[in-house]
Amino acid sequence: MKRSKKIIIPLKGISDGRHNFDFQIFDEFYKEYPESEVLGGRLSLQIQMDKKPHLIEVFYEFNGFLQVLCDKCLDAYDQEIDGNGMLYVKFGEAQDTHSEELIYLPDSESELDLTHFMYESTNLSLPYRRVHPDDSDGNATCDPEMLAKLNAYKTGHKSDTDTGSDEIDPRWEKLRQLRDSN
Repeated sequence: MKRSKKIIIPLKGISDGRHNFDFQIFDEFYKEYPESEVLGGRLSLQIQMDKKPHLIEVFYEFNGFLQVLCDKCLDAYDQEIDGNGMLYVKFGEAQDTHSEELIYLPDSESELDLTHFMYESTNLSLPYRRVHPDDSDGNATCDPEMLAKLNAYKTGHKSDTDTGSDEIDPRWEKLRQLRDSN
């Protein structure tokens, strides 16, 4: 397996047919993107390329983890990810297409650079909400000091389903009465 900052597949000298490539992606790969939310990671990437005279079909599969910040406690943690997909590469002049799975490569190009494409694919595999996973007992593994600070700043808002005897601000009580009467 090739450990690399870049994911480049040489095209010159490769015959038509299926070819397999394996890459290891480490922290250095993500350091090339300082604006990224990803702090680092360790991924295994397998690429199967089917080269034809005017088209290349690229099937990719990756798994491992990315280091990101927890949305709850702002501490870094390792988020497991996996994903796969397909990319088509056509040789020739670029056409006006809006397909994200199709790219055009000039006939004179001697290599296929998938670095940015794989950066985007791995980032898109991250969950929308990133929070430390719970431990085996179901307890939060977030930074306890930060959780204590968050709990100290919790507001006393009650939902409609809460039944508490806490006194309600009279201004809100009037609004609630108005809402209930409608």
